[in-house]
Amino acid sequence: MTSSHEKAPLLPLSPQPLSSSQRHRHRRESFETGFPLVVSEEIDVQATVPETEAEPPRPAVSVSPCQWLGHNCAVPFTLLMSAIGAGTLAVPYTFVLLSPVQAVLVLCCVGLAMAFTADTLVDVHVKVTTESVDELQGSRETYQHLAWRAGGNLLARLTGALTAFAVFGACVGCVRVVKDMAPVLLSAVVNGFEQWDVEEQQHAVVTSVWVVVLVVVLPLGCLTKISALRFSSYFGVAFSVYLVCAVAYRATIGGIEDAGLDNNGVPVPETKSEASLFWRVAEVVGIYNFTFMLHLNVIPLLAQLVATETARRRKAEDKDIENLGSTEAPVDVHLLQIAGRTMRRHLALAVGTCILLYATFGICAVQIYGNKTQGNILLNLSNDRIMAVPRVAILLTILLSFPLLFHPLRSLVLEMYVACTSRSNKEDENDSAPSQFVQAVVTLLLLVAQIICALRVPGLQVVFSFVGASILLMLCYLFPLIFYVRLTEWRSGRKEMTRLVLLAVLGVVAAVFCVAATLQLVFPA
Repeated sequence: MTSSHEKAPLLPLSPQPLSSSQRHRHRRESFETGFPLVVSEEIDVQATVPETEAEPPRPAVSVSPCQWLGHNCAVPFTLLMSAIGAGTLAVPYTFVLLSPVQAVLVLCCVGLAMAFTADTLVDVHVKVTTESVDELQGSRETYQHLAWRAGGNLLARLTGALTAFAVFGACVGCVRVVKDMAPVLLSAVVNGFEQWDVEEQQHAVVTSVWVVVLVVVLPLGCLTKISALRFSSYFGVAFSVYLVCAVAYRATIGGIEDAGLDNNGVPVPETKSEASLFWRVAEVVGIYNFTFMLHLNVIPLLAQLVATETARRRKAEDKDIENLGSTEAPVDVHLLQIAGRTMRRHLALAVGTCILLYATFGICAVQIYGNKTQGNILLNLSNDRIMAVPRVAILLTILLSFPLLFHPLRSLVLEMYVACTSRSNKEDENDSAPSQFVQAVVTLLLLVAQIICALRVPGLQVVFSFVGASILLMLCYLFPLIFYVRLTEWRSGRKEMTRLVLLAVLGVVAAVFCVAATLQLVFPA
């Protein structure tokens, strides 16, 4: 993440291919590089081969294990971090709504569907780029730019707005975790907190949420350089895996008695077990959509794979950089196709890992806590000493990683503001920037809105189910179908027609369940 004065538009206000000078200046925000941000700052995914033609051949140097891991594991690890996050905390609740067998089946179906639509984005981007070789070096490898190519500025700005709402929901989920954990923290800090009246406890919880967000989170969200906080995403994945292992260990050595479930502090959730299977599956699909969200990272990470493959090929063949990157040679397209195949393997690995982790997490948690499993599993870990470390660690990680979501969200909202208020030409629109006062107002309004939403929603699972069933239906199912129809020659062969049919079927099925889940959440019975 770069400083604020270096940032480039997230919304393609003028999405034509960038000039050479613009490409040198362009630095991407988190939406465009994939967040959580894990790609090393020394590697610029926008860098192109012709821009390095003037560089002399570099002598071969030994690669350290850390460098090897950075070059070979950064992309798959970013995909994992895109999925594994706060949404993981709501996964065990889905195993209460459904039986373990049903939940695992739905989990596999949603995971495969999300992997297929993400793979479609890779396929579309590769085909679009190979069909316009002249624009290969100037295109902006983003989801929003693909939307612009498919539907112009209107679809691109709609995509940016939906992305902002999706990340806003993720921020609300983070604040909701703080609210859920506040009673436990207050019990540890304030003597006799358990003996307070219920109203006094609730008032203290609400006050603590406002204080934590405005005193701790707000300063972090106002930082102009937050690249150092990307390590919180590493810890987030590590602690999430540790939490899954701890729950599995607890399920192996003992049940609810050993886990020490706090029945007084945690109410029994309304699992809607009396509802029909269709409505329960609909709610579960929304949650799983959120936990498999990879699509915003796929295209920019594909560019990272191209850059990595280019560097690897240069070293392996000991070629001059100009021979490797000549625009007359088709090697760039070839590298892009290789990167596309590599990305598909990474997608399969990431989704398969998530399915395994989520299934293990849900089955073991329900074995321990039964129908008392909460929408936020951290609520079930109040008195378990084994769970104390991951519980506190995940809370701190969420606080530190919040700016990784909030910072690009604020940037996107500000650019939407510029796009709506600017009346000048496109160049002036791209160069214009909101005043400091407007930035401060937007920052404060976003935080206040997130706190209010987090305090009013019934539970963490409601946040993720709503976002997954409404906004991600568009971003992960319907938009890939639109991109595929508009940007590829889907009539050219049986394989292309088969993919189109599968995308259409997935879109219809997802729309049925997601619309039902959205209506159920907006208009509860």
